[in-house]
Amino acid sequence: GTLRFGDVSDNYISALEYNHTSNAMFMYVNNATRMTIDSSGRMIIGNTSSVSVSGGDRQFQVQGTNGVTSSGTFYRSQASTGAPSINLAKDRGSLTTAVISGDSIGAVNFVGSDGTDLSNIGATISATISGSVSDNVLPTDLIFSTNGGSSSTSERMRIDSSGNVGIGSSSNFSGARVAINDTPPTAFGSPMLQVGQETFVGNGIYSIGFGYTGSGYTEPPAEIAALSTSSSGGTTADIIFGTRSVTTNTAVTERMRLDSNGQIMIQGSATSFDTTAATNGLQAYY
Repeated sequence: GTLRFGDVSDNYISALEYNHTSNAMFMYVNNATRMTIDSSGRMIIGNTSSVSVSGGDRQFQVQGTNGVTSSGTFYRSQASTGAPSINLAKDRGSLTTAVISGDSIGAVNFVGSDGTDLSNIGATISATISGSVSDNVLPTDLIFSTNGGSSSTSERMRIDSSGNVGIGSSSNFSGARVAINDTPPTAFGSPMLQVGQETFVGNGIYSIGFGYTGSGYTEPPAEIAALSTSSSGGTTADIIFGTRSVTTNTAVTERMRLDSNGQIMIQGSATSFDTTAATNGLQAYY
């Protein structure tokens, strides 16, 4: 059966149609199919049939041929600090049956065609319960997984319920806030952590800060950095160490340097380093 909507210029510009053969409902707007509810209750916007993605035909689908027709927008117009949101929720059969440790409570999958179908996931961001659940207590890990060139994804990074960050491991923290768990190289040239960029900056300081920051204190009390010293070829750099002797929000002062020639220079009260080569490779100033 069909319920048609029209006007004097077009007596069939829009319609609601139920197809008894396919047991599907179609909505036509401006002489085109805009939405379908198929026999399985799937809502399909932009097409008349569902598509299987990552192993199943999902209940809600938006299908399109460009970025606009295949996308959605959640817009909040309100004078407040709140934002629009997407909620992914799970229980164990009823609202009063709590989830348990190991339950995945939500995931976002990124899927691309492999030339045959859309069955394989390229990357996933998921949330998994990681401890005991009780009233208003929901310990959860956030997990990032990627596909290394197979039919499945593997975990690559995890932010656990305590705020620890593990890269390449789900639990190898050993007291550290950030842990990188990977097979280490046996020689220089393949660092497990790289701090830098692809554009050379003269005298650029690529540093790692240590110690307290917060409550108006933005400068860390100690830093170790690579200082760019040459833009030729693959560049050169010195390793510098900085500390401060005051408790105010003050940038550190360089205290020691290992230069690109292997010389170690230690500064006490001197205002600058003597770059003259030392025969023993060590220069100290007091």
